Amino acid sequence: MRLKFNSAHFTLLAILLIIGWAVFGYQALFHSGLYSAHDIWHQVARFYHYSQALNQGQLLPTWISNLANNHGYPLFLFSYHLPWLIGTPLLWLGLSLPTALKSLFLFSVIGSGLTMYGLAQSWLQDRRAALLSALVYIWAPYHFLTVFVSAAIGTAFAFMFVPLIFWGLLLLDQKKLRSGLIFTSLGVAGMALSHLMTLVMISPLLGLVVFALIWQRLNKPILKQRGLALRYLAMFLLAGILGLGLAGFYLLPMLKYLPLIKANSQSGFTDIYASNFVNFKQLIYSPWGYGPIISNAKHGEISFQVGMVQWLGVGLSLGLLSFYWLKLKSYLPQTLKKLAQQIIQDQQTLATPLLLMIGFATTVFFMLDYSQPVWKLINQFITLDYPFRLLLMAVFFASLLLGWFLSCLKNHKLQLVLISGLMLITWYTNRNHVRVNMYTKIPVAVYVDAETTTNTFHEYLPAQADSSLLNKADYWLDPASAEVLNHQQTTAQLDLTVQVDTATTVSLQQFAFPGQTLYLDGQLQDYQVDGQGRIKVNLPVGEHALMVKFEQTKIILIGKLVSLLAILLLVGINFYEQKK
Repeated sequence: MRLKFNSAHFTLLAILLIIGWAVFGYQALFHSGLYSAHDIWHQVARFYHYSQALNQGQLLPTWISNLANNHGYPLFLFSYHLPWLIGTPLLWLGLSLPTALKSLFLFSVIGSGLTMYGLAQSWLQDRRAALLSALVYIWAPYHFLTVFVSAAIGTAFAFMFVPLIFWGLLLLDQKKLRSGLIFTSLGVAGMALSHLMTLVMISPLLGLVVFALIWQRLNKPILKQRGLALRYLAMFLLAGILGLGLAGFYLLPMLKYLPLIKANSQSGFTDIYASNFVNFKQLIYSPWGYGPIISNAKHGEISFQVGMVQWLGVGLSLGLLSFYWLKLKSYLPQTLKKLAQQIIQDQQTLATPLLLMIGFATTVFFMLDYSQPVWKLINQFITLDYPFRLLLMAVFFASLLLGWFLSCLKNHKLQLVLISGLMLITWYTNRNHVRVNMYTKIPVAVYVDAETTTNTFHEYLPAQADSSLLNKADYWLDPASAEVLNHQQTTAQLDLTVQVDTATTVSLQQFAFPGQTLYLDGQLQDYQVDGQGRIKVNLPVGEHALMVKFEQTKIILIGKLVSLLAILLLVGINFYEQKK
C-alpha cells in the first residue's frame, strides 16, 4: 500500500530538518564546559544570580544585594528576564549552569527556525520555500556571531521572536484573529523580556508593516473594506498593548527608575552609537574573528556580514521584482514573456516582497554613517547603543526574500535543485563560523566572583553611587569603629548585628535605591543617603540588629498586576474566540 505524503507529514519533516540543521551548525554547544566569548562571563553571572534570587524567594528578581562589591545593584530592574526564567528550571532538573546556558542558546536557534518557517509558510503557502527561509535564517553569519562570538543570549532570543511578531501581524491580516493576537502579543512580550533595545530599534519597521497592511485596505473602494481596516488597526493596537502588558512587570518599573541610574548621563554610554556604524563593505564580506570592538566597529576582528546567501536572495528578488514591473509596463519582448511564463508564476500583488525590500534597504542604511544625523536626533530622547544590531532585521528580510523568490518558481524539480545549491553555498560560506574561539574549563564560582555588576559600563548603578566603591575592599559599616558582630547576606537582604560604644552615624554597605528598606532592631527606620550613595543611619549606644531589605515598590506591584491582567485578558480572548 502506498502512503500519501500530506501537509502534516511535510510539516513534521520540516521540523526535523530544522532541528537537525541547527544541531549540525551549532554542534560546538555540545562540547563539555563553556567557551570564550565577549559576554560569556556576564551571562554566567546573570544566570547564577537570577536562579539564586528565585531560589531565595524573589519572584521575578529585581535587586541583587550582593552585586556591586556587596553594595547592591538593580540588575534585573533593567536587564532581561526571559532566558533565565526558561533556564532556571533546567538547573532545578539537575543540569549544570554551563550546560543549561548552552541549552538556552540551542533552544533559541531551533525556536528561531520554527518561527521563521511558520511565518514564511503562512505568507507564501509554499512549504519548500518556507523551509529554505528557515534554514538560511539559522545559518546566517550574524546568528553564529551572536552565539559563538558575542554569547549575547538576549539577541539570540530576539532571533526567535522577530518572526513570531510578523507572523502574528500576518495572521491578523488574514482574519485569523485569535492566533494573530496570541502570536503578536507573545512575540512583543518575548522581545521586551529578551532584548528590549532590539524591540525599540525595530519598532519603526513594525509600524511601517502595520501602516502598509492598513493602507492596502483603506485604498479599496468598498466601504466594508474600510471598516475592516479600522477593525484591523484596533486589533494590531490591542495585540501590541497586550504584548507590552505581559511584560509590564519589567517595563513599568524599568521606565520609572531609568532616570535614577548612571546610564542616563554616563559619559561614554549615551553616545556609544557614534562609534558603532559599519561600512557597506563589511556587510558584504569581512574576515571572521573573535576579538571585541575596541574603539570603533569599523576596525577590529568582528565580522558584520549579512551573509552571501542572504545577499543572493536580495539580488534574485530584486531582479524578479524588476521583471514583474517591466512585464506590468509591457516593456518586455514577447519571446521573453513566453519563456518566463514557463518558469515563473504570475503574482497578483508585489506589495509584500516590495515592503521586505524596503525594510532591508532601510536597515542597511541605518547601519551606515549616512544615518548618523537621525541617530543623533533620536538619542536626544532615548539612548540607543549599537546600530549594527539591525543586522538581525537585515538577515530576517533577506531570508524571507529568498523564500519568496523560490515560491515564484513553477517547477518543483527546479525548486529542489535551487534549494540544494543554496544550502551547499550556505554551508560553504559559513563553514568557518561554526567554531568557537576556545573551549574553557573555568569554574562557575570564578565567573561569578569576577563580575562586579555583570555590565561592562556598570550603567545600572544608582546615579548618586560612587563608582570607586566597586574597587575597595569589603566592609560592612563605615566608619569601622562600629563593631560588626555578625552578618548575613542574600540576594535581596543584608542582616548585621553591630555594637557601638558611642552614639554614631554609620554608612552601610548598601546603595540607596527605591525599594531599599532599613529596619533597626526590627522597626522600620528612615535613613539618609551619604555622599557616596550609601544608606546612612544614626545608631545609639549598644548592640543593634540592622536589616536592609529590598521590598517591592508600588510600581513593581502595579507592573506585576498589569502582567497578570494581560495574561487573563489573553486567555479570555482565546476562549471567547474558540467558543464563537
